[in-house]
Amino acid sequence: MEKKVIVMDQRKQLRSLANPTRQAILRLLRLSPRAVTVMELADQMMASPTSVQYHVDKLMELGLVEADHVERSRGVEAVHYRDADVELRMPAEEAETVATQLVDGTFRKYMQALGARAQPREPEAYGVLLSGVLHLEEGERKELFQLVRNYLTTHDQPARDKGEHWEYMVMAYRSGGEQ
Repeated sequence: MEKKVIVMDQRKQLRSLANPTRQAILRLLRLSPRAVTVMELADQMMASPTSVQYHVDKLMELGLVEADHVERSRGVEAVHYRDADVELRMPAEEAETVATQLVDGTFRKYMQALGARAQPREPEAYGVLLSGVLHLEEGERKELFQLVRNYLTTHDQPARDKGEHWEYMVMAYRSGGEQ
């Protein structure tokens, strides 16, 4: 299924997305197997519910977070939020701050995951970092990108019955010898 595409082509949108608190909220929502309340997010982030609500509202304005449903508990209505599951696109010249934070945040979490574990028997049990150069024809490049995109899209919805949740960052670019 094709994801809705959101084009972030205004500096105001990119500055809003680049906020570290908003990045943390998006991460928590993507990891959660169910929609969560602002109070649940605030507890996980050790932040005030008012502050978290402010940031959730900004993410909703950007189209990155959606209200899933409302539940009433002890006479109080609580909105449950979820990741909007969209594909973000932004001009390269505008995306540096956001991309830097995404790469840095993912790398830090990767290092934490490896550092918090005893050396596993299976090296890929907690994380793997691959780097290299691929030599591809145009058709092979298109096939690779489609395979990766299809695989990631098929497995990107949190589920209670899945025991492992893997964060990832895939970065590829045409290097040298451009024609």
